[in-house]
Parts: sequence; C-alpha cells; structure tokens
Amino acid sequence: MKIRKHIASVLIVIAILGLPVSVLLNQVAGKFFSKEFTSQMLYEKVFNTHDLAYLMRAIANERIKDVQDLKTGMIIAIFSKADSRKWEELLQTLLPQEQLKPVVDHTLEGFYDWQGNAADYPDIQLHTEPFVKHLSANTEFLFRWAHSVTRPPQLKPDELSRLKAQGFGDSIPPLLLSGVPDSIYDAFAKRGGELMAGQLAKANVPKVIDLTGIIKEKTEVEQLRNIKGKLQLLQGVSQWAWGFFAALLVAGFWMYGFRKKAFPDLVSQSFFGLAMGMFAVAWLAGHYLLENLELRIHANAETAPRPLRNTLIELITYYLDHASGLMYTIGWVLMVIALGIVAVNVIKERRSKALQTKT
Repeated sequence: MKIRKHIASVLIVIAILGLPVSVLLNQVAGKFFSKEFTSQMLYEKVFNTHDLAYLMRAIANERIKDVQDLKTGMIIAIFSKADSRKWEELLQTLLPQEQLKPVVDHTLEGFYDWQGNAADYPDIQLHTEPFVKHLSANTEFLFRWAHSVTRPPQLKPDELSRLKAQGFGDSIPPLLLSGVPDSIYDAFAKRGGELMAGQLAKANVPKVIDLTGIIKEKTEVEQLRNIKGKLQLLQGVSQWAWGFFAALLVAGFWMYGFRKKAFPDLVSQSFFGLAMGMFAVAWLAGHYLLENLELRIHANAETAPRPLRNTLIELITYYLDHASGLMYTIGWVLMVIALGIVAVNVIKERRSKALQTKT
C-alpha cells in the first residue's frame, strides 16, 4: 500500500506541474491555429484603418533616414510628413477594407491550408489588379493628398505664369513643390493626377504577385518542411497534452483511494497546487516569456522595420493575454473549490466534536 501511495503522489505531482503548462500551450496554440481567431485579431490589431495608418506612418518615419535614392527619398519624405489623420484619409480612399479583407483572408487560407496538406510550399497569390484599378481611378486624389502634405510655398507671379504657360509641366516633383492660388487649383490638381496616372501605367504593375515563387527563392524546401513538421507536432501536442496530465491526476486520485479519510485533504491540496501553478505559469508567460520573445525578435529580425517588429510582439501578446486570462479564471475556480473542501471539512470536524461533547 505504501508503494501504491507513493506512486499516486508522484502522479499527482507530475500532473500539478504539467497541467498548467499544457493548458497554456493548448490555449496559445489553439488560438494560433484558428484561422477565424487569427483573422479577427489581425483586423482588430493591424488591418483596421486606424492601426494600419499608425504602422505605415511609423515605417515611413524610420525608413526616411536610410534612403539614398533621391526619387524614392522624396516619396518617403512626403509620407513621413503626413500625420496619422492624413494617413487614415489616404488608406480609407486608396485601400478600403472591402478590398483589403479578401486579400488578407486569401493569404491566411494559403498558410493554413499548407499546414494540413502535403505541399512543400504554401500556395499564395497576391491579386493586385483591384488595387491598381482603384488607384488609377483616384490618382487626382493622391496628388491632392501629397500636395496638401508637402504644403509648398506660394509661387511668385513670374513663376506661376511660367508654370501655367507650360500647361503645368510634365513632371510630378515640381508640381508637388509648387503652391498655386485656389482659382486654378482644380486644373493644377487634375494635371497632377494625369501625370500620376501616366507614371502608374508605365510602372506596369503585375496583376498577380506570386508570393509562392518569392518564398521558393528565399527559403530552402527542407527548411519549410522542418517548419511544417514542427507546427504539426505543436498542434498535436497542444491538443492532447492537457488530457494526458488530467488523466495522470485522476489516476493518482484513484490509486490513492477515494474512500480514505485523508482523500478530501489530498484533493484540496492538489487543487491549491494546481491553482498556484496556473497563476505562476500565466504570470511567467505574460512577463518572462514575452520579454525573452521580444529580445529574440529584435535580435533575429534587425533588418525589418522596428514598427513591424513591435506589431509582431503586440500580436504575440494578444495570444498570451487570451490564454493567461483563461488560466487565471481556472486558477480562481480551483482555489474556490479547494477552499470549499477545507470549509466543509472544518464544519464536519466541529460538528463531530460538538456531538462528542454532548455525549
């Protein structure tokens, strides 16, 4: 019996140590492998107009320091001058949510389908034609937007006369640096829009960008197979690990013996231990684990813009917060149950002593 009791104690201790970790893993992985949850999270945290405007502005402000090409530098300089309100105005017009959502959904589908199929590479095609058509129809708006951001000084009368005589010219940069009276601004902006439309047509943007081909060029097939294998293993382990440790806990209780007088004390102590384990793991996940992930992301992705790295950290935090919230809830429930068992035992003991005193 002593050996059985020792084995039961070992099983319970292992379960108490393993259950909190497995519950955290189950929750984080469950959210990550849920296309619906991830899609909703991306729209809430990244691809809504407000947050996307903030992200794009931050990237422009960071990249302006490293640009050497004059033309590219001018474009980024214009974007870096725009405040968040102007960025939101730009995105609402040129990148409406009804066009962005299908692209994001399609990209996510390619990633999640790849996890479950036998293909070496995810099949992801970025259809740019709707965006290009929409941009082509709004080039005058884009010119007006860029001109309002640059806020150029008013041209002198002779400079203005020369510009009008040239039909406002054939180059976009001089127009963006030229301030004109309101009386001719509509014609001025129309010409700017025409020039931008011409530049867009010359750019010959492909209708479809083959992201699969880009991934093939940048990543070895063995590396992707390794990543997929680890993702599939993580998904499998996260689904069943908590059940394994829960079974160990039940087995430990069963081996200890349900009818033993000390069994309620064992359950209350186990639940206290599980509750504290839930609290501890949730806290460590939200602090120590996140801090280490943050350091790793900044160290291993130095070439990526810092705003993108910060956004990735925010997304990971979102996953961990949801998992930690459930763990705190489970921890408090277990704590209340354990306290209830202790209270019931105390009441029983007092009643038993009271009956003995009467007799």
